[in-house]
Amino acid sequence: MQESMASDPAPESMAPAAELDGNAMFLEAARLAMANNPQMRNADYTLESAREAIPTARASLLPTIEGSVAFSHSYAKYGVTRTQSDPTALTLSLTQALFNRQAWISYDQSKPNVAAYEHDHTNTEQAVIMRVAEVYLGYLEAQSVRDLARSNLAVIESNLKATIARFEAGELTRTDVSQARARLASAQADLEKGINGVNVSAALYREVVGQAPPKVMAAPTIGHQMDDANLDQLFEKADIRPDMMAQGERVHVAEKSVDFEKAGHWPTATLSGSLSRTLHAETGGNDLGSYDSHSLTVTVTAPIYEGGATESGVRGARADLEAQRATYDQLKLQARREVEQALLDMRSADAVVASLESALKAARDALAGVRDEFNVGARTALDLLDAQNEAFSAETNLIQARYNAELARFSLLSATGQLTMAELEGR
Repeated sequence: MQESMASDPAPESMAPAAELDGNAMFLEAARLAMANNPQMRNADYTLESAREAIPTARASLLPTIEGSVAFSHSYAKYGVTRTQSDPTALTLSLTQALFNRQAWISYDQSKPNVAAYEHDHTNTEQAVIMRVAEVYLGYLEAQSVRDLARSNLAVIESNLKATIARFEAGELTRTDVSQARARLASAQADLEKGINGVNVSAALYREVVGQAPPKVMAAPTIGHQMDDANLDQLFEKADIRPDMMAQGERVHVAEKSVDFEKAGHWPTATLSGSLSRTLHAETGGNDLGSYDSHSLTVTVTAPIYEGGATESGVRGARADLEAQRATYDQLKLQARREVEQALLDMRSADAVVASLESALKAARDALAGVRDEFNVGARTALDLLDAQNEAFSAETNLIQARYNAELARFSLLSATGQLTMAELEGR
């Protein structure tokens, strides 16, 4: 057989799982994704931008101090009288809000708003780790399927040689040889698909993690603590998963928005002060040298009539609040459904693995029996090829089912909000 021209990582790149720490290797892949994945970097910068809302809101409560320098020139001529003035004014001004309820509420509102973005960041982290799990396990699965296809091809080649030898001895027909060659071609196609699957999986891994898969990998056993999970306990965890927490904070933001609009009825008080010095001041042609001046003003402003704008704002904010509460309730129902579905999927995946293990054992027993019967002439070459193909299919299905079962555990961790770096690292 001619080997595929496609790039194919060597089968020996997979070291025995017992020699490797699959959990540590997966965590390293997740850390790389945290640093390299564009989706994660986007979340990092979005959170960094959102955090600036707190100092921005606080700034409206602090004094504003400004300094200015003004240069002016004037010249006048009245008959033979000429006057010229070149004063320079130095001014220092201060403005301080003494009472502004809306500014205080905006400052209070900025905190849950930032908290919501922090939970959004954690939710994005979960999504990226889940994607890492998919490509990590997907790459391992593709390698296992490829290696199995290579082993199956070797068996089919051996069968073909034996079939040809028995044909030449007159024990089998040309049809038997043709059938064996057809199965060999099919096995070669399976290997080609397996090699392509490895290459595609490696490309997906690079996209998500940011670098090529390591030469040695092992399957993680993360999430096995969920095997005996109680649904009610999982519901409790789902209530505090990142997206739920983020929406809860947005409800608080909406509550503050109602208070903000109500504060439009309140008066405001502002302190303004200035201190100035004018140099080279002249009056009537007399140079006064310099003089100082200062002022201090307290301004109280109270709304009297706004055409109903404030009440309209309050009603709109209340409607937004109810919408946020409804979103929270809907998200809670969705979270519980996702948790229950993830738990059922995990248990179903385990049951499928158990069934396929039984199917593989039966297929191997059948293959051994057919081979023995073929050797004594009680079975045809086609019977042997069919039994070999059934065993190959059963083992392929089992490999895929086992990786699906591992991925189902990651899905359950994600549904309950536990698929974060802090949780996985035990922090």
